[in-house]
Amino acid sequence: MNVLELFKKITTFIFDVDGVLTDGTVLVLENGLQARRMHIKDGFALQMAIKNGFRVKIVSGGNSPEVKDRLEKLGVKDVEMSVMDKKAYVESYIKTHKLKKEEVLYMGDDLPDIPAMQSVGLACCPADAAQDVKEIVQYISPLNGGMACVREVIEKVLRLHDKWHYRAKPVTFQKLMHEIDSRLPEDDPTAQSLFHGAYPGAFPVLHLPYAL
Repeated sequence: MNVLELFKKITTFIFDVDGVLTDGTVLVLENGLQARRMHIKDGFALQMAIKNGFRVKIVSGGNSPEVKDRLEKLGVKDVEMSVMDKKAYVESYIKTHKLKKEEVLYMGDDLPDIPAMQSVGLACCPADAAQDVKEIVQYISPLNGGMACVREVIEKVLRLHDKWHYRAKPVTFQKLMHEIDSRLPEDDPTAQSLFHGAYPGAFPVLHLPYAL
C-alpha cells in the first residue's frame, strides 16, 4: 500500500517528546533544571492539527513540567508524562476513544516506543531515530528529532485532507485590551490608571495569529 494512503486515514497523532519534539539533548543548568530545545514549526503544526479537529496526544517516559507547560500553552491539553508502558497506555487510549488503529499515527525515536508503534496504524520516526525503530516503521521523516519532523508528518496529513490553510483570527482591539485589563493586578491602582488612560477609545479590528 502507498504510504500516503496510510496518512490519509489519520485522525489522531501521538508523539513522544525526547528525540521527537526535542532534538534529544538535555542542557543541565546551574540550578539543576534540565532544559530541552523544541522547534517553533512543530508548535505551529500542533496548533493547526488541533484547530482542524485532529486529536493530539503526547506520551513521554520523561517528566518535564516545563515541556508540559509549553505544550499546554500551544493548546495541547492531552499531555502524559512518566509513562513507563507506552504500549499499554496507547492501547488504552485507543479503546477509550473508540478509535480504529488505522486512524492513529505514533511518532517515536527509540526502543521504548517500539511496542506502542506496533499498536497503531501508522508508525513514524525522525531521520535520526534508533536503527531498531527505523526497521519497523512505515515512514521515516527526512528531518531529525526537534528539527520539525513533527511538523512534517502533521502537514502531510492535513494537506491530504485539504486542511493545511492558515487563517488569521480576527480580534477586535477592544477584546485584546479587555484581556490585558483582566490580567492587571487589582491592587495596583497606578497600573489600572495608566492603562485606562492610555487606551480610552475604540479601535479597528486587528488580525492576529493563532499563538496570541
